[in-house]
Amino acid sequence: MWGDEEKVTRDRRRTPLLLTLALALALTGAFLLCGATGGRDWLGKVAPVAQRLRAARTAALGDAAAARMALRSRAAGGAAGAAATTTTTVRRSLRPTYFPETNMVRRAERSLVRSIFGRWRKSEAEVSQKETVRKMVKWLKKGDRQYIPPELTALREKNEGRRVCIMVNPTSGGRIGLKVLHKTVMPVLKEAGITNISVVETLSRFSVPKQIAETDLGQYDDILCIGGDGTLVGVILGLGEHPAEDAISFPIGLVPCGSHNHMFKVMSGFDTVHRSVEKKHVLASLLRFCRGEKTALPVPKVSADSQQERPFLCGLSFGLLAAAFRTSERWRWTGLRKTRYYASVLWEIFRFKQYRYKVRYLPADSQVQAPESPPTEFSEDWVTENGPYQWFGFSPLSFGVPREEAINDFWGYLMIIDKARTPFGIIRTILKPKLTDWNSLKMARLEKVKAVSIEPLEDDKEWNMDGEKENNFEQVYVRFNQDEVATYVG
Repeated sequence: MWGDEEKVTRDRRRTPLLLTLALALALTGAFLLCGATGGRDWLGKVAPVAQRLRAARTAALGDAAAARMALRSRAAGGAAGAAATTTTTVRRSLRPTYFPETNMVRRAERSLVRSIFGRWRKSEAEVSQKETVRKMVKWLKKGDRQYIPPELTALREKNEGRRVCIMVNPTSGGRIGLKVLHKTVMPVLKEAGITNISVVETLSRFSVPKQIAETDLGQYDDILCIGGDGTLVGVILGLGEHPAEDAISFPIGLVPCGSHNHMFKVMSGFDTVHRSVEKKHVLASLLRFCRGEKTALPVPKVSADSQQERPFLCGLSFGLLAAAFRTSERWRWTGLRKTRYYASVLWEIFRFKQYRYKVRYLPADSQVQAPESPPTEFSEDWVTENGPYQWFGFSPLSFGVPREEAINDFWGYLMIIDKARTPFGIIRTILKPKLTDWNSLKMARLEKVKAVSIEPLEDDKEWNMDGEKENNFEQVYVRFNQDEVATYVG
């Protein structure tokens, strides 16, 4: 009898102890990752929840100890039958006193998890789309037509006569472009009533702009890219060079098959760009493409050393990232893709080098219009600084937020880290799930600009555009044009 009762009591004591230990480990890990300042702020937000957990644990342990003592005293002073009756009574009496506290622990724990990981209640439209995507996954996996969601087949009348050009990069990322085309994209498009499809394979890594520039856009209604960021950017470059009027606004969709898929994550509203793309995300984007959901996307243009302007999407990187890209390209023959790139970034971070540029930018809230060509004289509306910088780049889009918040109104971000005391400060900053989180750190800042001129003050003349290495520069000029707006479908 004693052994059974003590086992029950130990089990009931162990649960709140394990919960408290797990909470302590989670708080410690978050503190180390967020850094000293961010960790203190974060702990301050969850302190009330932690106090509730401690109070619940104390109350639960007190009730269990009191019940155990009562059980022992009554059993020692009475007969075996009375002891058995008392045991049953005490066991029942534990339920209304102990289990409510356990539920309190669980409720507080769920509240804490939601506050940390940002779980929000989904709308009815989101729930409906999630269910539709789940059916599509089941259909493509089992090949049974009974699982085809009616939301997809209902689009056949709307898509009748719709002409789509599919630009597929067979070597992008893990070389799965053709597999995705035949096993995922084609079945979905045909069930949605899109049957007038032309497939074009890229000829090489840099052939996409030329192929798009030579395409007769009048024969198609949309272009669907199957590849990574480089494929999408190549299409944008090709449209920028196309002789057709307003070709840059031709509708474009994207099925991600690249190494990073940064643009897809931004346009899909991922809560962090460090998250992996899954099949459900691809199908959700395809479903939006079949519905014809379009989003206007302002496209900035960049010119280096007064050369012809070129559009770009993902961003520009200088200094640390440009050096890391050069190091990574030396190891391209290994085929490791992400591994070699991240290893190169870490190598450059721990070198902890300072980079100096003369930066002049026109703030986004300025009433002055951005000049079409690099200015030779700068008015007082332009802000000038000379660094040094530990991290410097330009992003036309935000990330880690819903699509509506990620797209800016003809301005972009200068991403600057200039006050990090150690390499770990840089790492903590770039691992932030949202770009806007940079503003909460003393070591980093974001400047909203609608035009920027960059000149190297030392030998750091390397730079990348949309992840591709460019020739060394003496001056780079970036601006937004109100007439340059792309159309994203999906």
